[in-house]
Amino acid sequence: MTTGDPRFAVFFAAAGVETGWGHAVRCGALSSALLDCGWRVAFVCRPEVERALEAVLPPPAEIVSDAPIKVGSIAAWARDLWPAGCDLLVLDDYALEDGFEPEFRPWARRSLVMEDIPNRRLAGDLLLDPTPGRTRTDYDSFLPRNCAVIGGARHALLRPAFSHVKRMPETPPRVLVAFGATDPSNATAAALVALEGLSLDIVLGSSAPHLDGVRRMASAHRPGARLHVDIDANALANLMGYCALAVGAGGSGAWERCAAGLPSVVLEVADNQRHVVQSLIEAGAAISGAEDVRAAVDGILTNRSIQEAMSCVAHNLCDGLGVMRVARMLSGIRVPKGGRVTLTPAAPADSDLMYDWQLHPGTRRFAKQPNIPAREEHDVWFLGRMANAESMLYMIEHEGQPSGVLRLDAEEVGVWLVSIYVAPDCHGRGIAGAALTLAHTIWPQHEFKAEVLKDNVVSHKLFARAGYKDTNGLYRYPPRDAMEIWTR
Repeated sequence: MTTGDPRFAVFFAAAGVETGWGHAVRCGALSSALLDCGWRVAFVCRPEVERALEAVLPPPAEIVSDAPIKVGSIAAWARDLWPAGCDLLVLDDYALEDGFEPEFRPWARRSLVMEDIPNRRLAGDLLLDPTPGRTRTDYDSFLPRNCAVIGGARHALLRPAFSHVKRMPETPPRVLVAFGATDPSNATAAALVALEGLSLDIVLGSSAPHLDGVRRMASAHRPGARLHVDIDANALANLMGYCALAVGAGGSGAWERCAAGLPSVVLEVADNQRHVVQSLIEAGAAISGAEDVRAAVDGILTNRSIQEAMSCVAHNLCDGLGVMRVARMLSGIRVPKGGRVTLTPAAPADSDLMYDWQLHPGTRRFAKQPNIPAREEHDVWFLGRMANAESMLYMIEHEGQPSGVLRLDAEEVGVWLVSIYVAPDCHGRGIAGAALTLAHTIWPQHEFKAEVLKDNVVSHKLFARAGYKDTNGLYRYPPRDAMEIWTR
């Protein structure tokens, strides 16, 4: 693959009636965002799901359905089909374990694994788990030291429609019933029985095994139940805006509801949804329907203040911008002096390099703590960062090589406090400025603050050039409109 070729991403996403379409939908969202960033994208799947995949993938994505998807054969097949290799391999299948990803080395230059619960050994460079509060520490027993974790619902891979839903609930209130496109356990039918007497909007896919039965129940439901089959993202987002609340599961649709600011009554319909359901309830974005769905629904519908509080919490939990966040992080930006800068969450293997950089006099000169930390202090600090869901610790990479550190600490909701330094042998290349610009792009709706010591002339120039406004050594960068930035 030559330098002038677009970067190439290959996806493996599980899909089917029992598995559902959540894996394919979130990978489709990421592939679309990568295409917007100039990538080339291909999906590898089993023949029986090719047609359904075509409905959720962007048209430029290539679909290949004749791959032998098993360890020991698919890697050789991929090398024959794409001998130049790929820049990113995305694996989203809970049946795959740590022996699968290494088969593709070095054909795949970087890999990203999707997960929702730390319960299996995995291999890769990056792991994405959108469960709120998820950190690298949760996966220490399951990942190699060089694998970083992209954690939390702010990184949920949603289609763009859910990031700007207008909340205009109808009167009388309507309830959205959505348990995934296939709903193999037929939780939809149980919800219809429990919600007799309420106006409903029901969402299912044409491949749902119980669709005909649900259709009959919806026709008989009073006062009225509208059934929406194979609804697209824009139409579903509009529905979420019109409904007062939703009854659904703990799958990927849970993050769509959060981004839309839609209060939810949530049920666990699969074992792997337990942590997501618990996190939604603990955060206050949803309440459990496990004991009595109708009582839970009535409790929300009769209390407007509860609806508003849940809506606010849900949207703060997941703003719907995660897919572009991840795509921009992986894509990076060009540096005026040459090369490309990307941001990658730090992994345990980065600790040694960070400590080496901390020993350099140039790094310590303008640090808040000018004394060189003992190795034990550094290790304690680093472990704390790996366990902190409110802190983003990134390795700055220039042309794929570690070149510095960017840290974002949550000062309050929607505000990052910035700390940045560049590796001693990488000064003067414009890397720090590019990293700041990229951070602003990844977190467009956040305000950034930076505290700079009076004598740190280089940092004063850095933040001024990056568009920060100085107030007695405190630099501020205002939040921006995400869509305006990403559509330039």
